[in-house]
Amino acid sequence: MPLDKLVGNIALITVEQKTSGKGRKYSRILSAVGVPKQMAAHLPAFSDYTRAEYWQEKKDAYRKDALQFRAEIGVTEDGEPIPSGGDEGTDADSDFLPF
Repeated sequence: MPLDKLVGNIALITVEQKTSGKGRKYSRILSAVGVPKQMAAHLPAFSDYTRAEYWQEKKDAYRKDALQFRAEIGVTEDGEPIPSGGDEGTDADSDFLPF
């Protein structure tokens, strides 16, 4: 599930602390479940979440690289082939059939 779908929802999370083979400690989420109805009424107000600026920068860099790759392979942003400027016909819509 995309993480942005979880923003604004409260859950019960089980976290495990582990140590890697190189001796680094890290956490791993074992499970996440919704809050039971009996608990939901007693939860504090949830403040808005603001995503770190790093993620938008990463997203923008990925988009730039993706557009560059699409240009290299000859497709538009939507994945459609870029029309060639050749002499395929006398009219741009010459191969359009309404049926």
